[in-house]
Amino acid sequence: MYKLNLYESVARYKERRSVLIKLNKLLKHWVNERYEKLTGTETVKQHFSAKIFTFGSYRLGIISPNSDIDALCVVPNFITRHEFFVQFKNYLERFDEITFIKSLPDAYTPIMKLTFSGIDIDLLLASLALQNVSINNILDNNILKFLDDKSARSINGCRVNEVMFRLIPNKAAFVTVARFIKYWAKVRGIYSNVMGYFGGVAWMILITKICQLNPDLLPNRLLEKFYEVYSDWKWPKAVKIFAVEDSIEEYGFRNYQSWNPRINTNDCSHLMPIITPAFPSMNTTHNVSHTTMQVIKQEFLFANEILKTDKSVNRWMKLVKPFCLEEKYNIILAIFVNADDQQSYSNWQGWVESKVRFLFKSIEEYEKCELRPFPHWFDIILNNWNFSCLLGIGVELKKSDSAECINLEKPIQEFLYFINKSNERVTYGDKVGLRIKIMSVEDFIGFTKIK
Repeated sequence: MYKLNLYESVARYKERRSVLIKLNKLLKHWVNERYEKLTGTETVKQHFSAKIFTFGSYRLGIISPNSDIDALCVVPNFITRHEFFVQFKNYLERFDEITFIKSLPDAYTPIMKLTFSGIDIDLLLASLALQNVSINNILDNNILKFLDDKSARSINGCRVNEVMFRLIPNKAAFVTVARFIKYWAKVRGIYSNVMGYFGGVAWMILITKICQLNPDLLPNRLLEKFYEVYSDWKWPKAVKIFAVEDSIEEYGFRNYQSWNPRINTNDCSHLMPIITPAFPSMNTTHNVSHTTMQVIKQEFLFANEILKTDKSVNRWMKLVKPFCLEEKYNIILAIFVNADDQQSYSNWQGWVESKVRFLFKSIEEYEKCELRPFPHWFDIILNNWNFSCLLGIGVELKKSDSAECINLEKPIQEFLYFINKSNERVTYGDKVGLRIKIMSVEDFIGFTKIK
């Protein structure tokens, strides 16, 4: 895996730690400023007014050179979500070390993305029902008291990481396997929660399950077991690594509902449930559609077949051969996102990406084709726009069909209508654009190779 550049240098790791310390100081300073404006008094210095917790690959020790850091900003409840995603964002933009920043406050789990001294960070928010924040044990369920749903989803990432790490029997083997699986999922185009594939948490839970079932195996055998088990998994049977806790009937917990398809109607519709181990247990894969489920299943089967039939030393490299739309599909459904300025472009592209899955969900009912969304945006050059990018969705026609037969105009127009009537589209006006076009693979390659 060293050949794949999956390990970060010690110097780079120290840079990440330094950036997190600086960001934590900026957060505390901004929260103190907000408190002083609200009350006219200084914050009590012996209390921590805010704190940043890391989770994801950084917290689990599997960070790679190009990975971002997942972090949670825990703030007192006088900080509103609007203030954090608008005013704290404006505050950070004043610093030269921060070269990129965008907020997605309306996402299912609101997020702020930024680049600090060359290091990418994804920030979530949890606003606690306490004037002063001091957390000694992130696993204490009392930390969830009075939280709204979005804050509860945000803080759950840290809690899941801590519980999961304690449930792993062989942490060294887990780290090695996790590095490989994460890389494999990315190069094969099935690593994107927002696009309806599995996100980082889901992949880590899947790996933890295999480690629990095979606590004494070495990493290479764990990898074989991983593909063997999940290529034959009987979805929608849920993957769990810990018993699901029931709801806590106590004032302040807002009757948090743990994932339970026997009680909750919405949970019954989940196609590939992978359940978090910390209360309240949630399904990390609620975005998975029939389209992305089929793609994930195909990739599991494809990988398992390679490992079963090829015993050479090169089989691992065959496994991580990057997937290319143009190698399999003759028709591409292309989504063009455009903007006049960098800030509008960043925000607009991120918002459109969070909605794209609704397009191919509506196309799923079309019986003459199968889709393969590829979660990668290509920077392109278009006349009349300063910033443009392109997302491709592979279209595979069933036998006896041809490009002339395909008619996706209705779902495309419905999606464009949904986007153009949104508050985001109205806010940006003529500064941004969105276009969807069915094109040949040759035309698609022509666009993606321009820049």
